[in-house]
Amino acid sequence: MLSIAVACGMRPTVAWRGPLEHAQRRARQWLSWFEHSVAEDTVPRSFIGALNDALDEDVKQFPSDIENLIDRVCATWIPHCSASADCTTRAAAQVVVIDERRWAHDPAYDSPASRPEAFRRMMEVARRHHPKARLLLVRSGDPGSGQWLSDSIEGVPSNVDVHDVSVLANRPFGHTSHVYTIGATEGLLALLRGAQVHVFGGPYYAGWGLTADYFPLCGRRHRPSVLQFFHAVFLQLARYLDPHTRDPGDIRSVLKSLELQHDIASRFSSMRDLAAVGIQRWKRPFVAPFLTAGGGRLRWANRCEPLTYAEHAVFWGAHDHIPSQRTATPIRIEDGFVHSLGLGSDIVAPCSQVIDARGIYFDPTVPNDLTEILNRAAFEDAELARAATLRESIVRNGITKYNLGRQRPSWTPPPGVKVVLVAGQVEDDASIRLGCPGIRSAGALLEHVRAIRPDAWLVYRPHPDVLARNRPGLIDASRIANIIDTQADIVSLIEVADEVHTLTSLAGFDALLRGKPVFTYGIPFYAGWGLTHDAITPIPHRERPLSLDMLTAGALLRYPVYWDWALHLFTTPEAVVEYLAQQAFRPLMSMRPSPIRIANRIRRWVQNTCAYFWSCRPGSPTRLFRIMSNL
Repeated sequence: MLSIAVACGMRPTVAWRGPLEHAQRRARQWLSWFEHSVAEDTVPRSFIGALNDALDEDVKQFPSDIENLIDRVCATWIPHCSASADCTTRAAAQVVVIDERRWAHDPAYDSPASRPEAFRRMMEVARRHHPKARLLLVRSGDPGSGQWLSDSIEGVPSNVDVHDVSVLANRPFGHTSHVYTIGATEGLLALLRGAQVHVFGGPYYAGWGLTADYFPLCGRRHRPSVLQFFHAVFLQLARYLDPHTRDPGDIRSVLKSLELQHDIASRFSSMRDLAAVGIQRWKRPFVAPFLTAGGGRLRWANRCEPLTYAEHAVFWGAHDHIPSQRTATPIRIEDGFVHSLGLGSDIVAPCSQVIDARGIYFDPTVPNDLTEILNRAAFEDAELARAATLRESIVRNGITKYNLGRQRPSWTPPPGVKVVLVAGQVEDDASIRLGCPGIRSAGALLEHVRAIRPDAWLVYRPHPDVLARNRPGLIDASRIANIIDTQADIVSLIEVADEVHTLTSLAGFDALLRGKPVFTYGIPFYAGWGLTHDAITPIPHRERPLSLDMLTAGALLRYPVYWDWALHLFTTPEAVVEYLAQQAFRPLMSMRPSPIRIANRIRRWVQNTCAYFWSCRPGSPTRLFRIMSNL
């Protein structure tokens, strides 16, 4: 079709995967791409023409960080050595042969029919030129289909080790003398790293005098340096999408996102084998991307199902069921503190979750990863400044956990009277069961607050899950409270309150972020650090006082993991706050049961459950997170 269009005098514009696209294999949307007019009869020839035009430009000075950009590109393209991969290789291996699929998904520079023969010849040349070397056969991360080219030859020689591309994570191409490839992107990375690249196909990076080419390649007018070639391909021709803003971006914004993916993969790389125990089917698509962050193998297990010695048992929240047989360290997962634009019990996809290998943040009886962070972390000035900026953004945009909308209170307190907000919670809340040794109910809390604040204007706010009838906890507070407010949103109530009293509610944390005095009667994660007035003292596992920015850094920057359901990439709390802020000030949605709310809840339940069963069909991918982004 393109050749016909060109023959008719048209110059169609084509777009195809860019130089960083293969580095983020989970993403739904391209973060980098090439886009150019097709002047020749094929895309490859037209792209070579575009490269020639870019190299025609006399670039007087490269960006000052161009060498740093090259290092970052190479570091982020190679996937982090996943928990399920074997990353132990012989350090002495100096020759790498790149294995590829028979059919490439990008514009092909050679025929699929010719690729097996090219691979056979490439193996022969590599073995002839390096008879005493142990070859490392690395399977490319480029997208493709069909069998591996190494499967098309009669057996892999005994002096060849076969590995996944992630094996290069611990020994990048800078330690490799020779790289043999037909046309994989790894060849370009090796070129940028200074290795001698032997090319047996026709990729766009060959034929410029930077590689040893075993076939003649025409159309190249220049002999650029590595820096010139990188500048032309990555900085002039490539287009980028900023994952944070979703606007056109540059290479630095994409690299920052790719580095975040690597950091999170590294953080959870020890989670090799996971058995998620007793997690409901509708919830499984929501937790899968978080649990597979380290690249480990995930399976779903029933509560009575035996686990293997090497498996980490994964539980939702503070579930009490611990496997009787010995397994790897149990892991707990729970919703994060900046969750979504709706209730989790309404089956709304979470923007953040926490994965804890010690305990869970609302169980004060044992240490957890959050207390470890808050007790031990050395927060640098830059991180505290970031936390302060994030806190200011949360306050300015009215962000809380569920972000159900905004509605100012319809009441006005008498002049000169202290307004005291009492935040209700659900009756069966695990944080109350585990963290409230004294007062354990909303009614008892109200009576206590009235006793110590007899002249205050007492405002009681039931929990949204209780109002929605998704969880138990409705009480008759009219004889104690001046106002039972079921209409205003929690942030608006905090803003007009002089004090906030709670058992363990996250509303106390919201109030702290907004500079309000907070009184706790249980042991929430934010109590005991010198920032709240606590009825229970001393609180265990508190070893130092914290500033508000230190608490924010630990609870919002370090502890949770954030996920972008549109891009299918891990993201930052700042990006999540900006996303939620777009609808945070919409009118408050009613929490009362209604046909529309019930229908939406059923629709999401069916959608998620079907997504789970669809993923279980024979031959399907095991990753559950490739589901609809509007859940």
